[in-house]
Amino acid sequence: TFRRAVIAKYEGTTLGRQELDAEILEDLPGALVARRHIDGSRVQTAPELLNIVVGMDPAGTGAGDETGLVVVARGVDGKNYVLHDGSERLSPNDAANRAWGLLEAWNATLLVVEDNGGKDWIEHVLRAVWKERGQDPGAAPLRRVNASQGKKLRAQPVAMRYEQGRVCHVGSFPELEDQLTTWIPEEDPNSPDRRDALVHGIAHLMKRHDRAESILSSPHTLKRTGGGEHPAIAARRRAQQQKAS
Repeated sequence: TFRRAVIAKYEGTTLGRQELDAEILEDLPGALVARRHIDGSRVQTAPELLNIVVGMDPAGTGAGDETGLVVVARGVDGKNYVLHDGSERLSPNDAANRAWGLLEAWNATLLVVEDNGGKDWIEHVLRAVWKERGQDPGAAPLRRVNASQGKKLRAQPVAMRYEQGRVCHVGSFPELEDQLTTWIPEEDPNSPDRRDALVHGIAHLMKRHDRAESILSSPHTLKRTGGGEHPAIAARRRAQQQKAS
């Protein structure tokens, strides 16, 4: 029944406690994303979309690990939109089929997949399944990303966009939202799968569409691109010179 389907979606999640049991949930101090930022930007429909990608975090070797599969997009309004959470505990072959199926179903342009943590096998499986689906394995729309700089560091720009109201969930994704609002980087370095998949997708869209913003936020990136001295470093240098004189 419809009622049973609704309860099944939310049951066992913190969002369910709020939606089904009318419990007022407070934000968890130190969590990556505050629930009020998700709720405050939630929409039922997305505007015209410029780019859609599927973020993928392959399951590790731990028991119960899921493959994170989250569809995210960039809208004409400059915001990011979370469209679908297809994460589940899947075999490698089933995970690859699910990933390519989501890419086709949502008319996405790219599959963004994490490749570190001993997960190098995933590209071989993805290309093999892409070929099985009648496609050229050499032309698979696949981009590998490495999160070796740290899960927290990679997630920070995405968390900032949530705080600014620039990430909108189209509908509700209880399990994904639980991970976003309960993961505390300082207490648990092993970030969850759905959250990682979302971060991979949005981080790619930010790099693709917010190049100027990304460069300005990182003095190291600015130096590599030959864009001159970062404003923060320049200000610090001037202060040091004035103090020396």
